[in-house]
Amino acid sequence: MEGKFNEQFAKFMKNKQQILIPNAKKYEEMVTMIQKWMGNDKQKISKQESNLIRRYSVRIENSLMILYHQGETAKEAPQRVVKQEDLFNLLMTKHKELGHAGM
Repeated sequence: MEGKFNEQFAKFMKNKQQILIPNAKKYEEMVTMIQKWMGNDKQKISKQESNLIRRYSVRIENSLMILYHQGETAKEAPQRVVKQEDLFNLLMTKHKELGHAGM
């Protein structure tokens, strides 16, 4: 089932201009860039980097660096960013938690 999900998800992502769900490599790049900025290494940064820093934050949870999307307004709570590689397991877990385990 996971293989079929990954195949369909890859087809879906192929036609997307923006990566809304980063893969593990992109996720780590984003975390590294934000960490660098947080560490007062505030060199001149590109517009893309500036947008990333404005839209995302990093929190330490259980000694892991976790990426959060800040939301469009201050009223919205930050949302945890999920890696593509973790998506299937997350969806299956939530599916079962909601009582729809009969797959």
